[in-house]
Amino acid sequence: MTDQIKAQARSTQSATPQESTLSSDASSVVRVLRWYEKEGDRLVGEAVFHSLGLPELQMLFRESADNLMADCYPVSAAQVDRLQREIAEPIDLNVYDYYVECDAV
Repeated sequence: MTDQIKAQARSTQSATPQESTLSSDASSVVRVLRWYEKEGDRLVGEAVFHSLGLPELQMLFRESADNLMADCYPVSAAQVDRLQREIAEPIDLNVYDYYVECDAV
């Protein structure tokens, strides 16, 4: 049995298809902030968001509620204040390029 089928089998019968997808997504991916050097694009660091959930990220990046945000999202000045509360490392858009990404767990 594949992991996707196992996840579907564990979902409750009363959940709507969208709720099942979202709950399955929440347990199978982790959202990460990664920063890269501006010259050469070398990965410099990363931090996992432990308490910043998908709904808040969707609002922060102005994405629809049905967007699971599986793509790579560049961070702008508009998102820095909220994201900075999640990580210890200072966010400096002048030095690095930052992206919100997701990884499978």
